Amino acid sequence: MKILYIATSIVQTASYFYRNNLPALALEKRGHTVDFLPIETFDYDIVFLNRYYASSFKEQTDMMHSLGAKIVYETDDLVTKIPSSHINYSLARKEAKTYYFLLNVADIITCTTPYLKSKIEEDTDKKVRVVPNSLDVSYWRARAGNNKKLRIGYAASDSHWQELDFILDVLIDLQKDYDFEVVLIGLGIDNLERAIHIPHCGRLVESILNKLPKLKNLEMLGWAYIGEYPQFLAKANLDIGLAPLIDNEFNRCRSCIKFYEYALVNTPTIASDVIPYNTEVKFLAKNKFADWKNKIRLLMEDEKLRKDLVVEQREWVIKNRNIEDNVVLWENVFEEVLNEN
Repeated sequence: MKILYIATSIVQTASYFYRNNLPALALEKRGHTVDFLPIETFDYDIVFLNRYYASSFKEQTDMMHSLGAKIVYETDDLVTKIPSSHINYSLARKEAKTYYFLLNVADIITCTTPYLKSKIEEDTDKKVRVVPNSLDVSYWRARAGNNKKLRIGYAASDSHWQELDFILDVLIDLQKDYDFEVVLIGLGIDNLERAIHIPHCGRLVESILNKLPKLKNLEMLGWAYIGEYPQFLAKANLDIGLAPLIDNEFNRCRSCIKFYEYALVNTPTIASDVIPYNTEVKFLAKNKFADWKNKIRLLMEDEKLRKDLVVEQREWVIKNRNIEDNVVLWENVFEEVLNEN
C-alpha cells in the first residue's frame, strides 16, 4: 500500500505521535510506502487525515477522491463534548466543524476506544473502527528505582486541570502523615498565571494556584518533546503514578495512554474507577477523596504490592499495546476500505 499522512500542524503532539508517527514507522517496516508530504505526483491508495485542520479542506479531499484514494479520518477525542473548563474549549468549538466535515468525506473512520466509537457512530453512518493507542516498547526503559523517599507523580497535559485540582487535596492531606515527594510533570503549570484571566477556567486555576504552595517536597517538571518522553519519564523515577480522571462524556472518550507510559518505565498506576481506565487498569480508586487517599496510602505502605502490581501492569501493556503487534490492526482498516467497491 501507498499511504499519505497529512499532519495538522508542524508541531508534533502526543496525539500525532501515537496515531500517525508510530503506526507509519511500523507500516514502513512491513513493506508499505509511507509519506508525510506528497512526493512528486499524487499516487496514493490511502490518505490519512487527523481530527482538525485550521482551514477548509474540501478542495483537497475532492481531489484525493477523484484520483482514486481512500480517505481515512482519525480522531482520538470527542471534540463536540469538551467541557467549558477545558483550556482549549474555544479551539475545540472550531475543531468540531472540521470533525463533522471529515466524518462526511471519509471512507472509513478510526478511533482509540470502543466508547469513543459508540459516540462517533451517533454522528455518522460511516464505518468506525477501533485501533487502540500502542507504543514502541523498544523506546522504553525501566526507571532506576531506589529512591530515598517515595516519589508520587502525576504526568498530564494542561487539559487535566480539573483532575489536578482534585488530586492536590488528596496529596496535601496525605503529607500530614507521610513524608514523600510529589512530582508534577507537564500539566501546563507555567500557563496557570496567564490562564487565570480566562473566564471559563479562572476559578479552577485560582484554586490550583492556592493549593500548590501547600505541598511539601514538590518537584515541578516541564514537558518533554514527545520523542524524548520515554527517557524523560524514566528519569522522573516515580514510585507511584497517578491517573485521576473526572467522569464526563469527553473524558470517557479518552484512552489509557498514561497507564501504558507509566507501566513501561516500571511505575505502578492508580487510576480513577471510570471509563476508560476501568476497562484496562486493575488498581482503581473511586472519584472520592477518601478512596483516593486510602488507595494511595495502601500502595505507599506496601512495597510488595507495588512491585507485584507493576509487573502485572507492565506485562499487560507489552502484550496488548505494542505497536509491533498492533500495526496489523491499521493494515486491516486500510485493506478493508480498499476492498470496498
